[in-house]
Formats: sequence, C-alpha cells, structure tokens
Amino acid sequence: MAMLSDKWLNRIVVACLLLGGVAVLAYVNRPVATPEVFDTRPFAQSAAAAEAEGKVLVIKATAGWCGPCKMMDRTTLADERVVTRLRAMAVTVAVDVDAQQQRASELGVTALPTVIAKVGEREVGRFVGYRDAEGMLAWLDEVAARAAGGSERGEVSGG
Repeated sequence: MAMLSDKWLNRIVVACLLLGGVAVLAYVNRPVATPEVFDTRPFAQSAAAAEAEGKVLVIKATAGWCGPCKMMDRTTLADERVVTRLRAMAVTVAVDVDAQQQRASELGVTALPTVIAKVGEREVGRFVGYRDAEGMLAWLDEVAARAAGGSERGEVSGG
C-alpha cells in the first residue's frame, strides 16, 4: 500500500477542519422555532391586550441572523420558570428589527438582543445582550417592582 505524502496528508487535514467548521456554523445558525411564550398577534393588539389585562408588555428585539437572540430563544425563553413568570405578568412580543425597522427605531433599539418592558407608554426596564434564565428572572423581579411602584426605567442589574 502506498504511503500518502505529507502534502496530501496536510490537504486532508485542512479539508476535514474546514468541513468541521462548516458543520459547527450550520448547527449554531440552524433555524429556531419561535418560543411559545411569544404572543402572535400584531404588535398593537398585543400592547392593547397587555394594557387591558393589567400586564407588562415585554418586547424582545431580535433578528434571524442574531446568534445571542437565537441562544436566548433556545435556552432562556424555553426555560419553564421564565415562561411561567412571563405568562403570569406579561404579554411578550418579538420585534424583528429587519422586518420592522420603524418600530425598532421608535423603541430605541441599537444592539441585539434588546429586551424592553413597558407599562402603557412608560418604559420600566431594558437590557441589551444575552441573559440566562437566572438573569432573566432577576430582571423580571425588578421590572415587576418598578411596574408596581411606578418608577421609571434604568439599566437593571442581573444576568
């Protein structure tokens, strides 16, 4: 049996590494189902429902290409504790910043993911970047306190 030259062996190793890298990228960027906690009504109807039900409107600004957004969908927003808390206190909507550029601009979204909490027109919380379930739950506690106390938003801790 003939031995492979170092040149061919190097090419095989490089090809395997490239294929592995492509596989990892495909896995990380695979489509993610919209978490069940998101309200599917148009934004205005969701906002009206939150106000009518005395709940906070939680808005997640997202995009199909946003890796941290997808990670939050797979982990944080799939965590049963987070889902239960959101269902109890909020109407939760997603705003695709590419499809809804005007709304994203009105909300002051400059980075993704951005999660905003509003009571009527009053913003009671906002954070930018990935949060795990524990960080999200801590933020929701602060949002609930602000919503009940009538205080304005600020960047909140946790996460």
